[in-house]
Amino acid sequence: MLRKFTVLFTKYPISRGMVVYAILWPSSDLCRQLATSGIQKDKTTPVDLPRLARFSLFGTLWVAPTVFTWVKISSRLIPGSSLRVAAVKAILEQFTYGPFSIISFYFGMNLLEGKSSNEAWHEVENKFLQTWKTGVKFWPVVQTFNFALIPERNRVVFVGLASFIWTAYLSFMEASSS
Repeated sequence: MLRKFTVLFTKYPISRGMVVYAILWPSSDLCRQLATSGIQKDKTTPVDLPRLARFSLFGTLWVAPTVFTWVKISSRLIPGSSLRVAAVKAILEQFTYGPFSIISFYFGMNLLEGKSSNEAWHEVENKFLQTWKTGVKFWPVVQTFNFALIPERNRVVFVGLASFIWTAYLSFMEASSS
């Protein structure tokens, strides 16, 4: 069975990131749910399993492929892995992929919750700027390290691990009222 996974991951490199995101995204949301349920007065709040499923689906089928594509594009646009090149890629990401990913997160998760496109867009309008400001403080450091030191074949997985923290933050922001 391990050989089958090795063959799958080698033949389809995107599958590695998809497996990572399928586990890490709902795990991040679960951590956020458990942490915030302890803050609430009603400590019997059950875990929201449909929400975990939405996070898993969104992370697996949307985030992993878009991160995979971004890593490929950025590696072709700006070749190299020196610290300077990595910093340029990380900054470029904050003004291209960063806004795209934040908007698609709020919009996509709201649609998966059954909300209308108007309601989803309202969520984007209310939460985008604060989320992006936080991302600009977090992701350039992570991505500079990623682009400078992590081999390309492991970059999506590394970003997945870093996104565990980021996704817990997104989960908190998405669950908070506008």
